[in-house]
Amino acid sequence: MVRHSLIPFSIAGGMVADSIFERIARGDEPAEIVLDEPRVMAIMDIAPMNPGHCLVFPKECAVGLSELPAADGARMFQVAQRVAAALRMVLADCEGVNFFLADGQSAGQEVMHLHLHVIPRLEGDGIRFQRLPGSQRTRCLPGERSRIGALIAGHLDKESG
Repeated sequence: MVRHSLIPFSIAGGMVADSIFERIARGDEPAEIVLDEPRVMAIMDIAPMNPGHCLVFPKECAVGLSELPAADGARMFQVAQRVAAALRMVLADCEGVNFFLADGQSAGQEVMHLHLHVIPRLEGDGIRFQRLPGSQRTRCLPGERSRIGALIAGHLDKESG
């Protein structure tokens, strides 16, 4: 299978070309499809961290979580739960599952179409989710956690009101 560009679309003349995931959803690009629903799809990752590594994504492009309709986000996680359960059933050595979603380039997002990785974990597989060398865990100053928490809660209250 042909490996695709990590950043699947560009801006040309004000128009954004389709992402690789939109092309897969339409059937214009090949993929190993494990689940195809009206709004969400699950496929095998072309560069898996472990055998069985899948991607779950909305068929309509949402670059980040803020653009994703809530119903599609909920369905993505429901599908990911089903895929994780299937991985545990079909892979004898699957002992756990990681979900990974990067929202934004600074979070590690490389493909600008939101997608959720469902990664089966095997004893001793060597996969580690860790900070880059030289990075430090950020500590909050006294009172900073409470201040930021109150700001977030206030924003969420405004949104739901």
